[in-house]
Amino acid sequence: MVRGWRPLRFGVAALIVLCQASCVNGAGVMQVTIHNDRGVDLTIKQCDVTCDQTHEEHILSSGQSIMVNTSYAGVDNYWLVLSSAGQVLGCLDLLFKERQDNITVEASSAKPCPK
Repeated sequence: MVRGWRPLRFGVAALIVLCQASCVNGAGVMQVTIHNDRGVDLTIKQCDVTCDQTHEEHILSSGQSIMVNTSYAGVDNYWLVLSSAGQVLGCLDLLFKERQDNITVEASSAKPCPK
């Protein structure tokens, strides 16, 4: 083996372990359950800070829930709540400043969307 490779191999191995640990721990990310408690089918869409652009989208039947990822670094994470006809019912802001487990957010708790 070439001299000098041992420290490099150790450094690479340490880096891999650190990356795997942060991925497993989900540093800064937690899961939240969004529950459709409204009695009708809904569409939820993850959106930007003004909800004029959407990203992830899910259709939730009445009583259905879905787990989504959110940050616990005090960053707004808006989810647009729409009726099956496409009417905006409001927005959910999954804003957390510390990690919490077993959090369920009811669709009926949607507030007016940001502008």
